[in-house]
Amino acid sequence: MGEGRGGGDAEDASLVKKEPSAGVRDRARTLRHQMTEAERRLWQILRLRQTEGHRFRRQVPIGPFIADFVCHEARLIVELDGGQHDPSSEAEASRTRFLEGEGYRVLRFWNNEVLENAEGVRSAIAENLHPVTPTLSLPHRGGGPEATPEDVADLQVENRRLREELREALARQAAISEIVQIINSSPGNLAPVFDTMLERAMRLCEADFGIMLTLDGAGPRIVAERGVPQALTDFVAQHPPDIGPDTFFGRAVLGRSVLHTPDMRQEAAYRSGQPLTLIAVDLAGVRALLMAPLLKDGGVLGVFAIFRREVRSFTDKEIGLLQNFAAQAVIAMENARLLIETREALEQQTATAEVLQVINSSPGDLVPVFDAILEKAHALCEAAFGTLMIRDGQRFYAAVLRGVPPPFEEVLRRGFEPYPCTPLSRLLSG
Repeated sequence: MGEGRGGGDAEDASLVKKEPSAGVRDRARTLRHQMTEAERRLWQILRLRQTEGHRFRRQVPIGPFIADFVCHEARLIVELDGGQHDPSSEAEASRTRFLEGEGYRVLRFWNNEVLENAEGVRSAIAENLHPVTPTLSLPHRGGGPEATPEDVADLQVENRRLREELREALARQAAISEIVQIINSSPGNLAPVFDTMLERAMRLCEADFGIMLTLDGAGPRIVAERGVPQALTDFVAQHPPDIGPDTFFGRAVLGRSVLHTPDMRQEAAYRSGQPLTLIAVDLAGVRALLMAPLLKDGGVLGVFAIFRREVRSFTDKEIGLLQNFAAQAVIAMENARLLIETREALEQQTATAEVLQVINSSPGDLVPVFDAILEKAHALCEAAFGTLMIRDGQRFYAAVLRGVPPPFEEVLRRGFEPYPCTPLSRLLSG
């Protein structure tokens, strides 16, 4: 084939018996530019001659048909069966009979076999390759084995595509690496992590704006946004999205899966007049939407969403990238949670040790002990004020106080009997 080493996609003139039918050459050239993912995967193996050094060509016209991959030397055709071929149909059986009548053996694989077991497919092809003595045949009009200008053009197109894919892959890897560095350098501080994720996702996925929301006991909360129109920001802040089947946010959360639409105007939520969808489409100009939930242990911690103002689908690679960012966001949130828990546990242990030191240094004197206990509880629990009271019969007295307003302080120091149905009376009654 045109992009294999040492040659093009043009047919080997000494091996093909019949000239292609009219128009088949143009169709073959078109198919080379529209290869499926499975065909591209297999072509990468064949063009590098990973099958015992044999040379294959792709989309080769043979009579009225176009064979997927052909090794003229071994008289072997490799066909991939997916949406374009039904190996059980009479038309496909007739195709196979014709190709075998031309002296070829036909080896078939399903697309998923190439995508999921490329090495197994390569081995099977290699086992079916063996030298075949070519028969004398009428050469094709216009050519021998030398590459044609069309083959060179095909090679240039494929090289440009490969360079672009490499550039995109390197950009994605660099973005993920940078986010990991920010997570490590900002322990417990999620704001710069979320902001960087949003910026990279928008740039790499060619989105116009984006938003990240987290879920807690109070409901959805905006934790990061970029380029979001003010009308949409204000509406979401005042009317957090419902976690129900009528909103895109709710569908992503309840379904625990990626939500993607190339045109929100075609969605039922817009046609039914769902308020948030109307604001997003009519005021913010949203057309395409991609939303990925932040998943952890079967639950949803939030949602990562990016938007376009044009009707254009996000690609599989862009969807995968946003899912990757969502997974990194969950890692950052979990790291922050563990750091906070560790810090709190350390503070509690330190406070307990300091109280024990006061107890040991003040034998028989309870006031400094009570004061130390109250001071530590006050700080660790972020309380506005507090008191430590002791009970004498049915009355309670404040042994120590901290930050209590003066009128209340006087009552606590004088002592009191708790009224029925108050927290203190319920505490006494168990």
